[in-house]
Amino acid sequence: MEWYTLFRPHILERGLGYYEDGLVTGFEYSDNEIMAQVAGSDTYDVQIELDGEDVLDMYCSCPYAADGHNCKHMAAVLFRFEEELEARDTQTERESDDIFQWDIYGRMQKDKKEVTELVAKIPEDKVRELLVGFVLSDESLRNRLQMRYSFKMDSKLMLKLRTELEQIQYRYGRDGFVDWYHASDFASELVGFLCEKVMFLIERSCLKQAFELTNEVFYCIGNTDMDDSDGSSSYVADQCYECWKQILEKSDEDFKAEIRKWFETHKTGYVADYMDEYIEEFILNEFADRQMIEKEIQKLDAFIDKYQGNDCGNGYYYSVHYGYVNPVLRRIEYMRKMGCTDEEIREYRQANRHFSVIREMEISEALEKGDYKSAVSILLESKELDANNKEQLKKYSEQLIDIYRETGSEAAYCEELIYHLENFWQGDLSYVNALKKCISDQEYWKTVVDNIVAKNRYDEFVCNLLQEERRYEQLMEKIENSVNKVSLLDDHGRILRKRFPERIIKIYSDYLKREAEMANDRKKYKRLMPYLKKIAGCAGGAAAAQEIADSWKREYRRRSAMMDELKKAGF
Repeated sequence: MEWYTLFRPHILERGLGYYEDGLVTGFEYSDNEIMAQVAGSDTYDVQIELDGEDVLDMYCSCPYAADGHNCKHMAAVLFRFEEELEARDTQTERESDDIFQWDIYGRMQKDKKEVTELVAKIPEDKVRELLVGFVLSDESLRNRLQMRYSFKMDSKLMLKLRTELEQIQYRYGRDGFVDWYHASDFASELVGFLCEKVMFLIERSCLKQAFELTNEVFYCIGNTDMDDSDGSSSYVADQCYECWKQILEKSDEDFKAEIRKWFETHKTGYVADYMDEYIEEFILNEFADRQMIEKEIQKLDAFIDKYQGNDCGNGYYYSVHYGYVNPVLRRIEYMRKMGCTDEEIREYRQANRHFSVIREMEISEALEKGDYKSAVSILLESKELDANNKEQLKKYSEQLIDIYRETGSEAAYCEELIYHLENFWQGDLSYVNALKKCISDQEYWKTVVDNIVAKNRYDEFVCNLLQEERRYEQLMEKIENSVNKVSLLDDHGRILRKRFPERIIKIYSDYLKREAEMANDRKKYKRLMPYLKKIAGCAGGAAAAQEIADSWKREYRRRSAMMDELKKAGF
């Protein structure tokens, strides 16, 4: 199944990220259908029709898909489907249930081999004829080939490159606005122009031309009216910043002076107000004198002094190019630029040690030196100081687990594993398995599991643990008492339905009653049918499923699409 060819590369990459982040839930598939939900800015329903392993049709409830595009949510679900297929095909060969990550590179290599073999069969004169046609119809390809195989830096080439850039802007912004559906494609083409054309000029030391084109791209993205809710303009501006840096690094002193003059004369008015900050930051990072740095330090100090807790609040000092940068770290960086001594920097760090970022720096330095004793001491101290910060506590605990394992501190290792399992969300059961290896007393192990189940508030992890321990009665009770009972039952129903058919029938029946009342189109009706089949698959469930279907036929007889889906499902 080569479904990845259905998606644009950047959409495919985002879908992979959603899949790897575990945002695909409620996943179910059969020979002809996949159904799942994907979390994002909202939770979106995804449905994919199959013919064996081939994709026939796809649906997603997100706005991007509503406009007829194949979206990242669909891609995420298909990555999960690949995982399921691999697990199914290799189940007898694998001794564990480690999550399989699909190797898309290998599949692309297979495609490349097939295309190479196909091209090899075409006569050389026909290949050249085809290539001429492609080049004539694609200005970007024409410029790329000319730069690669017939490079000559002159005004003619610059005109072609400027024309290509204008064509990108015209394709997406000719109506005066780039909407949300096209913003990422617009940004991707501009970044592609920078990475392919501008970076090539930098490599060839055509620095003046590279600088001019980079500025024109920055002007384009900085003055185009667009729906930038996905951060597309920052994506382009970041690449412009990288090009500026590389150009500056390769420039002689005379051209560096020209670059500095350009930045100083374009600080305001060249692009939209919020994009001015990229220029200001470049000046500050690359051309700042002592007076400018002192002024910046004063701004940072005023910001930092507002906070007396263990961090500088959620409103970190914002760096447009580097993202959210901790103001304390930024302050230390400027102290080094100012030529402060190591002793002065140490004094500043000590005075601000109540900020967790300073202690994190100390931990990293201790680990780099192999000073595990100091690292453990700072980590234990930090657990007390940052007791109200769950995210920080989890990070400290994971670092302690790694250190205790590395140093062979078995008792402390075991204790920290228990603490971690009782308090934090777990993406898998790896820490459970590690802890189990440390505990040989089965009665004590049961007590440990009881405590984890009682204290950990993440239902998905607790249910996975209960299934692993074969505590099926507890697992069933946990699902019944969860607000996410249907999703959890989707994950664990196969192993529970023979043991608790009546309780499973009740959960799914209640769910179908609620959903049927709110369903209002064929897609939603279709998503209900697998749950009817799940009910029918339980012992004594066939009659219950038929009773639900008959009640729908009475109550919703005017919903022709629902009646049609019931008939297709065999009810």
